[in-house]
Amino acid sequence: MSLVKSVSLVNNELDTNGFVTTDAINYVTDKHGSVVDVNSVKRSTDRISEKTPGRYMVTYRYGKASGKVTVTVRNDANEGISKADAKLGKGGNVGKTWFPHELAFRGNYNAQVTPHTYVGTDKHGKKTAKLTTKFYEPNSFSLLEGSQETNVRGNVQGLDVYGQDMVTTNFYGGPESSMDGARGHMVLYQLNQVPKYALQYIPTNTLNFQLWKNYVKSIKISPYIKLGHSQSVGSTSRYIYELANWNHTKKPRSNELLQIDKKDMQVKRIWTFAVSNGKRENNCYFLNADVIDDNIMLALFHSKFNHRFEIWKITRTGNSFKVKEAATTDGDLISNSSQVQGFTYSVAHTHKCYYIAFNDYLFKIDAKGNLANYYHFNAKREVEGLASYKSKIYIAMNKRAEVFDSNMAKQPQEQALKK
Repeated sequence: MSLVKSVSLVNNELDTNGFVTTDAINYVTDKHGSVVDVNSVKRSTDRISEKTPGRYMVTYRYGKASGKVTVTVRNDANEGISKADAKLGKGGNVGKTWFPHELAFRGNYNAQVTPHTYVGTDKHGKKTAKLTTKFYEPNSFSLLEGSQETNVRGNVQGLDVYGQDMVTTNFYGGPESSMDGARGHMVLYQLNQVPKYALQYIPTNTLNFQLWKNYVKSIKISPYIKLGHSQSVGSTSRYIYELANWNHTKKPRSNELLQIDKKDMQVKRIWTFAVSNGKRENNCYFLNADVIDDNIMLALFHSKFNHRFEIWKITRTGNSFKVKEAATTDGDLISNSSQVQGFTYSVAHTHKCYYIAFNDYLFKIDAKGNLANYYHFNAKREVEGLASYKSKIYIAMNKRAEVFDSNMAKQPQEQALKK
């Protein structure tokens, strides 16, 4: 039995979900060493409310195995309440994108033997952006079909890059990521060790066994852990961070942050935090976020009522969180309510900026919240995550799972913004 080390919850009287105690389970095995469904583990309580401060001990039992996790509800009822006071940047509504059910390009899961290149036009109609295949991911890492706990599939939802570490969030099937409490696997690649095409043949007999072993040495896979929708993934030199959200929630919830250790790919700590504009009732629940370092995260909130995108800076000190609105952009960017498919913060060169991805659109927002540029691609494929590291932007797409790198971060800021 492997459990997280600690869980720290925000004091949030409006949270209707509380902490689901199965989230603290990395894995449990039976007497034969086989991984079991976490819902078969007996727990002293199923949920812990965030309404009452204090320390709560949760006991877990499965057969002869047992363990305990301390869950703390913090004292400060005003933690995370701040004022959205960033100056409104100039954004707008550029156009319409398509929804997944309108896919023109369905693709297939056969091995690909040639790279893709997609050229994007900017707001001036110039072809200034290009996506090129970095590598194709495996459809599956598992020899046998097995259970969802043990079968690692290539249904990718999220992406992040730090140095040569690239992490993706993988689900057994696409619909799982939109279920409440969704679990899946994280896969950590070494970018300087991945071939462009050969990983597609894992675990088939197309690769000889020695070559297969050489490739998998540079890949790590997590247990079947809580991931949520999993597009809010970021990383540092040692840890991976995930906002384990539910993308269909209609009621107020706190944001749940997981810390995963790259050494063993297991969840070490869990926090919840709340971000509220002025008062707790004005709740911000984030579906997309990017990690700056082990203490700072930037999260994107789409205010449909106000027709704007808000970017919040969330700073953790120990187990407490401070929040401040960093930038805000007027408009919905895409006019037909298509969901954001990726968000990242770029510090390339001297121009810090944000990138927001939709299907076939990538928006570049400057540090003050102004729309600096946008790029329209005609890939007709669903974007499944966005990442940046130094001068590179990385984008994942589905069917089949494929990672692209690009030249967007090398583009200079618009001249008008320099004046």
